[in-house]
Amino acid sequence: MTEVAEAFYLPLGEGRFAPTRATESPWDSSAQHGGPPSALLAHLAGATAEPGQRAARVSVDFLGAIPRRELSVEVSAVRPGRRISLTEARMTVDGRAVAVARVWHLATGPTPPVRTPVVVPPALPAAGESPTLLLPQMGDWGYGRALDWRYTAGSPDRPGPAAVWTRVRVPLVAGEEITPLARVLVAADAANGISAELDLTRWLSIPPGMATTVLREPVGEWVHLDCRTQLAEDGLGLCSGSSPTRPGRSPRCPSRCWSASGERGRTRPGAPGGYRPPGDRGAAGVLSDDHSGVHLAHSEESPARQVGRRVLIASIVLIATVMIVYFDREGYRDNNGGEISVLDATYYATVTLSTTGYGDITPVEPGARLVNILVITPLRIAFLLILIGTTLEALTARSREEFRVRRWRSRVRQHVVVCGYGTKGRSAIRALLSTGTAPDHIVVVDPDPRAIEEATSAGLTGVLGDAGRTEVLRRTSVEKARAVIVAANRDDAAVLIVLTVRQLNPSVPITASVREEENASLLRQSGADSVITTSATSGRLLGLSPDQPGVVHVVEDLLTSGRGLDLQQRTVSQSEVGLGPRQLRDVVLSVQRGGRELRFDDPLIGTLQSGDVLVVVKAHRANDASLN
Repeated sequence: MTEVAEAFYLPLGEGRFAPTRATESPWDSSAQHGGPPSALLAHLAGATAEPGQRAARVSVDFLGAIPRRELSVEVSAVRPGRRISLTEARMTVDGRAVAVARVWHLATGPTPPVRTPVVVPPALPAAGESPTLLLPQMGDWGYGRALDWRYTAGSPDRPGPAAVWTRVRVPLVAGEEITPLARVLVAADAANGISAELDLTRWLSIPPGMATTVLREPVGEWVHLDCRTQLAEDGLGLCSGSSPTRPGRSPRCPSRCWSASGERGRTRPGAPGGYRPPGDRGAAGVLSDDHSGVHLAHSEESPARQVGRRVLIASIVLIATVMIVYFDREGYRDNNGGEISVLDATYYATVTLSTTGYGDITPVEPGARLVNILVITPLRIAFLLILIGTTLEALTARSREEFRVRRWRSRVRQHVVVCGYGTKGRSAIRALLSTGTAPDHIVVVDPDPRAIEEATSAGLTGVLGDAGRTEVLRRTSVEKARAVIVAANRDDAAVLIVLTVRQLNPSVPITASVREEENASLLRQSGADSVITTSATSGRLLGLSPDQPGVVHVVEDLLTSGRGLDLQQRTVSQSEVGLGPRQLRDVVLSVQRGGRELRFDDPLIGTLQSGDVLVVVKAHRANDASLN
């Protein structure tokens, strides 16, 4: 079971915070639930309120999933005033805005002669008298464990309206006492999960924003949420509710959400700090989008080699200077008299390049000059390399990286974009490499920085971000790609990625994987040329294995590159034109001709023609260059 963190956020100073496991979303272990960020924004915006004012309305817009990484908050006054003020708080992660909150603060006045009666919520159930978990079907997740839950209506096991008492168990910010308003906002964003009308293991419910009107200032630790979700015919929804807190204070918390069909591919955290399974860590498995751009393959050059290269360049410069001085020795004069020798020219070059100067202390004897050249000057140059070289390295590293990215963008074309670097994405890349695709012609898109780090370490180009976002795919130069592979870990994410790719490049071939067979048609309608149903394919092989194990072995052999039998697509050679498919040494499975796919037994094939493309089965040969 998840251990409750000491707070939702750890302060890092200067408006920076580190989210803890307590902020973890049920949808993805590397993203935050919307409640804690909303409360943090409103809490920091409240510091700008004038004396006598209190928060009357808090609206939060989520600009995307909020990664569970270090974040910054900037607060600015939109409309300052003593009676009415509007403050905006903006949250950024890695330089990208992920959430914006606007808080209206109003000055309080005398008690009016007529007031709306206070709605008294149901009594707080005793511990053990009601369900105590939020969304137990989602597993053990940080935010769900960071609050106490006691249902007074409805149940977490069935859909429909529900009401629940909830209490935040940890401070919002470590070392600070949490305010009653922050308690309300931490809990309010859970309303769409509490009153879900659909099975959340099969349907997504993503709120793009939340608006909270604070009719009465909340008090106490416990918050009562009475929630209801309404769904429209086109998949949009509205979640609304009231939350009278003891002894009856009542903010209203309407929020908007939308639902999408398909398996939700959740992750099951298992370690503090957030764990994502190393399996399908596909694009859009996290809906975050890092703004850092393109990450090129790491240089394999060792530090010793880099220093050696710098010393070699410095030596070449020194030798060139010596030659210039020596060949022009008639223009130089030695204060000690005599002709300028090679030793004199070398001495002059070394003291000049090393910025030592000359004239105050001058070695006269050849031995002294030789020591100056062989001992003192190398030490001086080494010092300059360490001091100046390291400084320049730090100052120019970013510029060099930007230059590399710009050069890559100008040169890249006919590359393959792989959306998702999980199990499927890695397998697809191994197959691409085995068939001759160069690593620098493969671009990986994934929202996980660790995945991008692994990809670039393998010599691939990585783009950090959500592949369903247009600006992220533009960074991959998808409009110049020869193929796109979509290996997302959720079907709805795959559909969004395919739609976005097709919008940017109407003609690029798209191959996508899908978990559920019923969603394959959606991917084809979205623009995918080929759809691979992973769960159905695996299930069929499992079903065949007891009675027809040989079939499973052959299929496994065909799908395993580098041994046994290999599948290969190739063009008909000139010597094969006019032959029948059965006359070839390779086993022909299909013939592509005129945009049509003809099976091996189709009578329309007749004899092979120039330009036909064959899909064949052939024995793997280690010396076959086409297979290496």
